[in-house]
Amino acid sequence: MTLCAVWIRHTPAGDQELVFATDSCLSAGERWEAGVKLFELPRRDCFICFAGETNRAYPMILNLIQTINTSPALKNPQTDLLDILNHTKSLFTDLAQAIDLSELSRPKLRRCKKRSSIYIRRLALANQ
Repeated sequence: MTLCAVWIRHTPAGDQELVFATDSCLSAGERWEAGVKLFELPRRDCFICFAGETNRAYPMILNLIQTINTSPALKNPQTDLLDILNHTKSLFTDLAQAIDLSELSRPKLRRCKKRSSIYIRRLALANQ
């Protein structure tokens, strides 16, 4: 069983904070009791975590991190986070066409500065 949870905490000062929690057990042919399922993206205002098969999720997340690292437009903090989400969906769709991702699910978590609100998105690829 996998746990990936996020919630918005309201501080006594009236601020909002995103709180993330994941379990740490990874399995991909072997079992790691202390693994990483939550990643800060190069934008520093985006995180991604996963639930599903580690051997499928890690390459996709690493692809996304590298794509953002090498794209000035995607790395630019002025680029709207919804554009990052659209790029992520497009990238994951392209990767999914090359492999079977029937059991992979990825919650997307982000704060949108332009709209001054927090977005929590869940992307899931249907069985192909």
